[in-house]
Amino acid sequence: MKTNFDDWIPPGAAAEFDAMEDDSDDRVAAEGYPEEAISKLEDLNTKYCAVVANGKYRIMSRQDSDAGKRWTAYSRHDFVSSYENFRIERDMTGLSRNASNTIPLGEAWQTWPRRKTAYGTTFDTKGDPGGVVNGRLNLWTGFAIEPSGKGSCELFKAMIRDDLCAGDTAVYNYVLKWTAWKLQNPDKLPGVALVFLGSIGVGKSTFADTLVGLFGSHGMSVDSIDALTGDFTGHLESLCLVSVEEAMWGGDVKRLGPMKKLITGAEREYHYKGLDRFRGVNRVALIFLSNEEWVVPAGLEERRYCVSRVSEEHYAPADAPADSENRIYWNDLHSELDKGGRAKFLHEMLSMDLGNWKPYGGDVPKTQAMAEQKFQGLKGFDKWYHDCLRDGELPGGDEAIIQPKGQTLTAANWADGGFFLKPTVVAKAYRECLHYINPRANVTNEMVLKSLKGYGWNGGADLKYRGQRAWEAPNLGDARKAFAEKLGYKGLFAS
Repeated sequence: MKTNFDDWIPPGAAAEFDAMEDDSDDRVAAEGYPEEAISKLEDLNTKYCAVVANGKYRIMSRQDSDAGKRWTAYSRHDFVSSYENFRIERDMTGLSRNASNTIPLGEAWQTWPRRKTAYGTTFDTKGDPGGVVNGRLNLWTGFAIEPSGKGSCELFKAMIRDDLCAGDTAVYNYVLKWTAWKLQNPDKLPGVALVFLGSIGVGKSTFADTLVGLFGSHGMSVDSIDALTGDFTGHLESLCLVSVEEAMWGGDVKRLGPMKKLITGAEREYHYKGLDRFRGVNRVALIFLSNEEWVVPAGLEERRYCVSRVSEEHYAPADAPADSENRIYWNDLHSELDKGGRAKFLHEMLSMDLGNWKPYGGDVPKTQAMAEQKFQGLKGFDKWYHDCLRDGELPGGDEAIIQPKGQTLTAANWADGGFFLKPTVVAKAYRECLHYINPRANVTNEMVLKSLKGYGWNGGADLKYRGQRAWEAPNLGDARKAFAEKLGYKGLFAS
């Protein structure tokens, strides 16, 4: 008679049962997978991280590129599909007899309790690069090289001063501080973009490529503004610096809003192909390089750009002889960079004492190159008034003049002195010009006067001349001077 539980167990079964409870048995782990399968799952944990953020799910991974490993994102479906041809063994407990004893690796990782998972992303320059910090995936993976106090970067800094900034000390100091600030604050937005104008072969790319290279996988060079404002922008999520080669604005109003948001917007929309759009932190500092005349959409009060016209002194075309003075100049500079100059420059920038200085703190240099960008972007009232000043045509012409007692003045006398003008006639002149572009535009006298006051005109309900309301216009010379000063454009009406 069988008197205890062990008597009911077939011979050999007890040993098998004990083995299943033995933690030292390497055939099946606690998660229901053999150790060999768990090793493969753990390997996926070193390469991927499931991220849940903004109510969306994606899988992040660092993929090889020329600049190092860059972050990219997968949908769940694409990730599972990419590992569909890799299968691992699984525990069959609780499964039907017809179930397969193997499962696709990607599918297994998705439901594995120890899957690497983060709830949102962060950019912690002091945390574990690429790890999960306080429950969030750390997109920061470090600079491409280690800073070093050895070597020299004097030729490189001299190039920034003498070539990029054309010897302008104020611009040079700003560019150097801007660079140091961004390297010291990779996760922050400077709020001002650097713009360098000049021919190919004057050093624009040397500076930008060096800086992009220091940021490694967090830096990128693109050849079009569309790469920043196009439909698929997921690649920008983990970037700190982007250099736009041969940038050209050209008045494309569709880019205006996105461009402004890129430079100063604390957040922006990201979109990986195949995934839903989501909003995230914007960290991208921008450098624009171009030989075009109109590169950025700068308004009269623009503060988002530091624009410098690069010196041509060391211009070296691609076919310049190897022994030419300028070719030797650039060869020596690149040799310095290759012999530790980049690490030395990074060291100096990270060590620079900036105090409370911020790139957007109000000391952006007002350069002639910036004034030229503003001039290219003149529109509406400012464009109309400029054309009046350029041609010496009094707004409203002879009809607008309130004649002094005993005198008969014409618009041709504008250069000799100021005028008192009829507000309705002046406003009508602008309104008629604007209606060629927009017939439905609503232009009031008050709107025109407000704009004119910005250029030295006087007017208002209390200003009257010879018994009627009037606007007072400065003489042509003073009017031109006021307009040029507002743009910061030296010699605007010199011809």
